[in-house]
Amino acid sequence: MGLIELLTGSLSQKDFAKKATKVINSIAPSKVLFDEAQFALRVGEEPESHWIYLGNFYAEYLRTPRLKRDPALRTMVSNQITQKQAYEDNAPTKETLLPVVRDRAHSWISQMQIKKAMPSASIAMQGKPVGEDHMSLLVLDSPTAMRYVGEKELAGLGLSFEAAYEEAIHNLRAISPDKWLSLGNHAYVGQWGDTYDCSRLLLTDLIHRLDISGRPIVITPCRGILLVASENNIEGQQIIMQLANSALEDNSRWTSPEVLVLDNERWEPFELTDPFCLSVQKEMIVKMRKSVYDQQKVILDEAHKAEGKDIFVATFMAYKKSEGFMSIATWSKDVDAWLPQTEFIVFVDANATVPSAMIPWDLAIQHVRSLMTPVPGVIPARFELKGFPDVEILHAMTAATETHQSN
Repeated sequence: MGLIELLTGSLSQKDFAKKATKVINSIAPSKVLFDEAQFALRVGEEPESHWIYLGNFYAEYLRTPRLKRDPALRTMVSNQITQKQAYEDNAPTKETLLPVVRDRAHSWISQMQIKKAMPSASIAMQGKPVGEDHMSLLVLDSPTAMRYVGEKELAGLGLSFEAAYEEAIHNLRAISPDKWLSLGNHAYVGQWGDTYDCSRLLLTDLIHRLDISGRPIVITPCRGILLVASENNIEGQQIIMQLANSALEDNSRWTSPEVLVLDNERWEPFELTDPFCLSVQKEMIVKMRKSVYDQQKVILDEAHKAEGKDIFVATFMAYKKSEGFMSIATWSKDVDAWLPQTEFIVFVDANATVPSAMIPWDLAIQHVRSLMTPVPGVIPARFELKGFPDVEILHAMTAATETHQSN
């Protein structure tokens, strides 16, 4: 780590690419070319070369505590290289099947990255929804890499998805003794430490054996962190929410801010009621959605450039104010754009006398829904903008916002 990075924490994209290139050559010496426009490295000689797209690695690297960054970068690059080898070389076996729990956006982003880096992989992940924001996916585990399971892998295993899922749950249960740390107030954190801690929420019998009155609730802020409390114990909920938010500072692979409750053996979204817990969850939502939308924007910008499309992929902007965290996106007149879903929309007409208006999302939708079309097949959600609201609608939204804020 250089002195400037150590002192300031900053590192340019070009310098990050140089560091990544050095790591690649220390693991497997190769010809490496940096494509600054795509922020990617082409590794190896044609036609066997493959791409490593650095956008997500760069964001993860900057979120990592400074003194842990170099080993973290080595792990990222090593996993990318071994994952490529795993997709190309290894035959799947049912003994290595395991389930992983990820946020829904992760599966979409991962598939897009794999498709670009390794076109021959042609993986289409299959999974089961858990709550609204979680997905349970299947992987083939090895000492050096996880390999996501798609149709090709299922065919190699000779199993349907349901049969493979049952095998994965069986394998997970075999490595899941009761291993919890009590946090007080009937709150717990898993202590397996094998990167599958989040997956244990799928073993509902494991959750039921905890000393919890009422229905259990869980949150999985990062890979490898499973926090459990009771729906009836506010103090326990405060403990796990505070720990979940703190975990984002020390872990770079975030999962989801969604809290789930176990209801009749199914995990469903749980609505917190405690003001402290709600404030912490909102902070987590803004931080994590910002990260996911930033990753998505890189992928969509690259796709639009390759297809020759002039579409502005709007930025998810996050701010911390005295009253808490908030998110904003800008809707500009005469700009073809895909808008992320944020707490507020700022409507901007640079050539009009009407000032820019910042309108809450739910209120704006009541007036401009006809000008927004959901972009199909994109996670998290984006909306293609069709035109711009006229002056009367802008005035109506502004007046409704002022009324809402005064109440």
